[in-house]
Amino acid sequence: MQQDVIDYLPVYRRLSGWFAFTDLLVFDALLDAQAASGTTGDLLEIGVMHGKSAFFLSRKVRAAEELILCDLFEMPPPGAENAAENQASYPGVTRTAFETSAAQLATRAPRVLQMASALLGEHVEAGTIRFAHVDGGHLYPEVSSDVALSERLLATQDGWVAFDDIRTPHAPGVAAAVWPALARGPLEPVLITPTKLYAAREPDLTTRGELQRSLVGYGLELEEQKVFDHVVLRVVEPLDTGPYRRPSSWRGAAVTRGLGREELAQKVRGVAARLIRPR
Repeated sequence: MQQDVIDYLPVYRRLSGWFAFTDLLVFDALLDAQAASGTTGDLLEIGVMHGKSAFFLSRKVRAAEELILCDLFEMPPPGAENAAENQASYPGVTRTAFETSAAQLATRAPRVLQMASALLGEHVEAGTIRFAHVDGGHLYPEVSSDVALSERLLATQDGWVAFDDIRTPHAPGVAAAVWPALARGPLEPVLITPTKLYAAREPDLTTRGELQRSLVGYGLELEEQKVFDHVVLRVVEPLDTGPYRRPSSWRGAAVTRGLGREELAQKVRGVAARLIRPR
């Protein structure tokens, strides 16, 4: 585990929010891998809530870089559906409370933009973001807008984006907006965890290699799968830990390839045989 993660654990435990421990490790490994490959650019987060992921990102901002945070906070969101989601999922999130926490917990002061993410293009220059964490509205129109925004703002080489709730049943609009966009490009899927999908524009091979080595070193098990002619790494997480719990121990790591059809059939037949075996 890198020192940034170790130092951040007290803050991570203290703050409420839905930032899975696995993704904390991915953020750490990915941003360090970009540094190793020489990728530069600002960091962006859409949807900050109480700052659980944002304050960790502040530790990864280097000289001449900036952390940009976009959130509505107490502003009314556009549309009745969006307002209902905001009230249900993010009650009591105010800019004053966030900035009070930021003054104590952020390593570098962020630039806070209180606005709908659809307006970000007027305040952030295209091609200047090396990593974006998209965790704003989860309805299809808002996610579609954020995907298009990411395509414009990310660095054209080795610019990465993490889409939250890609596999969450209560937010089908995320998957509906993200996967078709990745199918047409220019973003390509690279890594998927139980809660987030990581995609990139022309990912640097050094970045990708360092990311994979670091995650294996953390004890995460990775499986390779092919999606849209891209090799996607899936983080295999024990079901008993749950995505938002820090595992009490980490399993030994390995990179395995997805089972072929015949291998899968044999595995299923073996499980079925054990289930129906007479006692």
